[in-house]
Amino acid sequence: MVEAGTPSGSDSTMDPPIGIDVDTTMPGRIIVNVHGEIDMFTAPQLRKSLLSCTDNPDTHIVVDLSDVSFLGSTGLQLLIEALQQARSSGATLSLVSASRHVIRPLTLTGLDEVFDIYSSRDELPPV
Repeated sequence: MVEAGTPSGSDSTMDPPIGIDVDTTMPGRIIVNVHGEIDMFTAPQLRKSLLSCTDNPDTHIVVDLSDVSFLGSTGLQLLIEALQQARSSGATLSLVSASRHVIRPLTLTGLDEVFDIYSSRDELPPV
C-alpha cells in the first residue's frame, strides 16, 4: 500500500514538501527562507510564518524562494496577501529567486511587475 503523498514505489522517508526558516538577526530586515514546494498543501504553513512577520512596521521582509521547486497558484495568492499585509502595516516585502520554477509563474501572471524581485540576496538594497 502506498501512503498518501508518497509516490508509488518510493521510500516513505521523503524530504518534507516545504521547509521554512525565519531569520530575524539583522535589524530592520526579516528573511524568510523557503525550501521545497509551495502549493495548496504547504501554503498554510508558509502563510502562518509570513503573516507573523508582516506586523512589524518599518521592516523589510525578504522572502527567499531560491530553493523553491514549485510555486502554484495558492502560493502566488499567499505572496500577494503577504505583500498587502506588509504594506498595510508599514513594512516592505521583496522576493529573492532566479529559479525558473518561481520566476515563470510570477511572469505569466504579471506579478513580476508587482513585487520587487532580486536574483540573489547580494542584490538587496541596504537596510
